[in-house]
Amino acid sequence: PYEIFIDKGFSEDIVKRPGLNSLLSSLNSYDTVLCTDLSIISGSGFDLGLILRILKRKSVDLVVMNKILCSNT
Repeated sequence: PYEIFIDKGFSEDIVKRPGLNSLLSSLNSYDTVLCTDLSIISGSGFDLGLILRILKRKSVDLVVMNKILCSNT
């Protein structure tokens, strides 16, 4: 089973993205996050780094189109 998280509108501020925050809080170890483009996850390098650290801490992988970013290694 999978779940889709959506943020209406666009905001680069991670705090103002309830869909992203719901996604991050619902993750369990060995889950995988799939997105079409890194800009969907984050518009800034700082926030992307923060998100990747959260995923790594939770042992969650991030798959972006044809790229696989293993956050648990």
